[in-house]
Amino acid sequence: MRFIDFDVRKPDFQTLKAAAELLADDYPVVFPSDTTYGILMRYSAENAARLHALRRENTDNPFLLVISEDYDWHALTLADALPRENLDAVATYWPGPNTLIFPKHQSLAYPVADSVALRMPAAEGNKAFHTLVQLCDFPVLAPSFNRPGEPVITTKAAAEEKFAEIEYAFWDESYRPGEPSAIWDLRQAPPQKLR
Repeated sequence: MRFIDFDVRKPDFQTLKAAAELLADDYPVVFPSDTTYGILMRYSAENAARLHALRRENTDNPFLLVISEDYDWHALTLADALPRENLDAVATYWPGPNTLIFPKHQSLAYPVADSVALRMPAAEGNKAFHTLVQLCDFPVLAPSFNRPGEPVITTKAAAEEKFAEIEYAFWDESYRPGEPSAIWDLRQAPPQKLR
């Protein structure tokens, strides 16, 4: 595993651009997100299958998709199927640490279920993560940096031991995971808070 050290509070633009280019080229990348270290990968059904295999888990639990503020989230969802008040409430949840569950657009091959979980990070949370997502003109798969049932990895030694097959890890020794995101199900009115 190759560690690229940087500061999440004052990220170097070239480092973030390099991470975005790796994602665009379908490489899995370890990166500190707004809640914890994540294994990021460009959104596609094939890359989701690769991540499920890497994490040694079945595909029953779909991964979160992270999108930039200017990405058309309507293209991933059946926004027209939402109750009107829920559609209006999206602006109060985003950008920020909230994960929103939408009815999935039928054109999406992944996830297999009828819903999709999306997050739109805010700049005030983790500036490096926000900027990276903004540099990507595509949704990013963002599972946490661990295998199911194991703790999230926070040290280089554990990262190399558990995920040596991942080539690139963008690392900040001072980074500490934040609060887990709140999850809101927008498929019913009023929105239901799941966590």
